[in-house]
Amino acid sequence: IALLAEKDRALRTILPYLEAINQRNPEKPRVRFFEGREGINSIYQEIFMAKEMRFFGSIKAIKTHIPEILSQFDHLANSGKIRIYDLLTDTPEDRLHAAQTERPGYAIRFFPKDLTFSIDATMFGNKLAMIAFTPNFHGFIIESDDIVQAFRAFWELAWRGATPYQKGA
Repeated sequence: IALLAEKDRALRTILPYLEAINQRNPEKPRVRFFEGREGINSIYQEIFMAKEMRFFGSIKAIKTHIPEILSQFDHLANSGKIRIYDLLTDTPEDRLHAAQTERPGYAIRFFPKDLTFSIDATMFGNKLAMIAFTPNFHGFIIESDDIVQAFRAFWELAWRGATPYQKGA
């Protein structure tokens, strides 16, 4: 017990110095990992606080694995308070979602039909979130201006080549 108390005092003495070293570089990227349904919900709650979102993903995957997120997203999308850009897989579920959430401020485009995947990814502010639903719920958020700027360029390239959503098409 005395040895543990001594180590505790030593750790408490040095901890402020270690924290100061860690905080010294404000441009240091921050990466946070999340697991399980609760972790994925935490990621979405953070995303949903943004004023602009750039998604790419699969509504079908979300609907299959965590459908309650879609009702929150639909409410947010229909509020008209945010700008949303959504690159979706070209599935019947994704097209139905597009038809149900079409509104000004929410732009939707589709990947070619032969490009399918079952993740959801979002850029918002200086953050990039990626979520995988299988085999277990897991995801991460990276906070980094440089990484998000590069990823935004890739996203923009995909956006330019994607098929815009057209009502009734």
